[in-house]
Amino acid sequence: MFLDLFYTSFQVLKNRQSGVKAALHRQQCQIFIQNKLPIILAMISASSFSSFSSEQAVTDAWHQVTGVEVSDPHFLTTGFRFLHICTLHHLISAQAASQLMMGHEEFSVSPVKGLYSKDDLVAQVNMHHSRGMKLVEDLVRADGSAGPLSQAIVEV
Repeated sequence: MFLDLFYTSFQVLKNRQSGVKAALHRQQCQIFIQNKLPIILAMISASSFSSFSSEQAVTDAWHQVTGVEVSDPHFLTTGFRFLHICTLHHLISAQAASQLMMGHEEFSVSPVKGLYSKDDLVAQVNMHHSRGMKLVEDLVRADGSAGPLSQAIVEV
């Protein structure tokens, strides 16, 4: 299930690169891959047998997805952000993520500092009310913290 979700998510992203609504489809796929997919994979990994290695599964799936030469910058940028977010969710090590990105440094993106927590975000808004509007901007950026961001928006 882990590999199927991973592979299918990136196949949908690859297939949504052309067409009339390509930009909207790409953004929706990116948001899913960067915010929801790592959480789902972490839940699968946590409920799996002890012999299951999420790092090995991510590595295998990444090689399947990028098996054919991929040069689309949107695809690679999304993939590299996804790999970084996987490190934040402890699915792979930072070293493994770096190895998977080798040879594509020109597409690397500025990494996410870390995952947000809802309580910290609510406290930030309570201290600086202008931070509230920036929560929505952060939500669209798709950096792996959609859950805590949306929870904080609702609470505020």
